[in-house]
Amino acid sequence: MRRREEPLERLEAVVVSPRDRASLPWPLTEAPAPFVRLSASTAREDVALVVGQLALYNGLEEDIADNESPAEVIARALAIDELVLPGGLRAIGRTVEIAPSCCCGLEAWREWYQLSPWLGHDPTPWIEVDGEAVRVWSDGGLGESARGELRCLTSTRARLFEHVAAVERDLVDFLERLRGWTTTIAPAQAAALVDRFAHAFAVRPETTADAT
Repeated sequence: MRRREEPLERLEAVVVSPRDRASLPWPLTEAPAPFVRLSASTAREDVALVVGQLALYNGLEEDIADNESPAEVIARALAIDELVLPGGLRAIGRTVEIAPSCCCGLEAWREWYQLSPWLGHDPTPWIEVDGEAVRVWSDGGLGESARGELRCLTSTRARLFEHVAAVERDLVDFLERLRGWTTTIAPAQAAALVDRFAHAFAVRPETTADAT
């Protein structure tokens, strides 16, 4: 089997773009990329996708009425006990990209600090730890044979933790993008949505690489 290996250059917090967006009461891009990256550079139309996925993935997919306002939909999403989002951390090299797979969630991104994150299945990415060396593999995490080309991104523990800390900064910056978008769509919900997002997805600026 062919194998491609190169150094890990960065990690990115990403959310899967929602597929069925017709019921959402705010403007959405027609053909979004498969993932939305969360950072200070997240475009307004991509913030709209993230909030849309937040509503749809957490149970409102078949429950949004035609006449509901954005504020009403966001308020109902905020009333859900536990919010989750499909996505996680995407590992990037010079030419290699290893994205989170099915059933991986952004809410568990801090597991990277323990070097034992669940990265999803079909394919099944995983992390191998060998002393100070860390390898992110594109498949085979459940012991199955990898399909197609097997890709690997290499790092050290210390450097990987630096990448995870950079993700935290990106998420903190994204909160302001989220606040800005919500202020124009549903201003009464802006503060509550930012606070709830930060809590649900463990965005804590004071975190260090030793955090749990």
